[in-house]
Amino acid sequence: MTQICYYNFQFSCDRDCIFARHTWQIKLGLLRLQRWVQDFNPYKVNTLVVQVWIQILGLLLEYWNPHIITALASAIYTVIKLNERTSSRTMGRFTWVLVEIDLKQEWEEYLMIERAGHCTFFNV
Repeated sequence: MTQICYYNFQFSCDRDCIFARHTWQIKLGLLRLQRWVQDFNPYKVNTLVVQVWIQILGLLLEYWNPHIITALASAIYTVIKLNERTSSRTMGRFTWVLVEIDLKQEWEEYLMIERAGHCTFFNV
């Protein structure tokens, strides 16, 4: 869900420092900032890029590592973060990855890993 907040900086140097970062990593995901646009109407914003949690189902033990999971998910989406159970290497039936998805592009349903002699598919 997109939430919109307004803030007026007292000093231009504070504003410039904040906008120099473009995005901020916070506990729930990624915070994006934009400068005010005249006649901006938050109810008419067409959000084309969203953050969603995806599941990678049936991940094999040899791939259950935060660096490998991040690399796998990065092949199809922009990875923002892993959930805490995945980051702490607690293995389960699936892993959660927070990714950024461009709604203009088609969503991927499978992730394929190729290795010498065979390939494996995982549901996303």
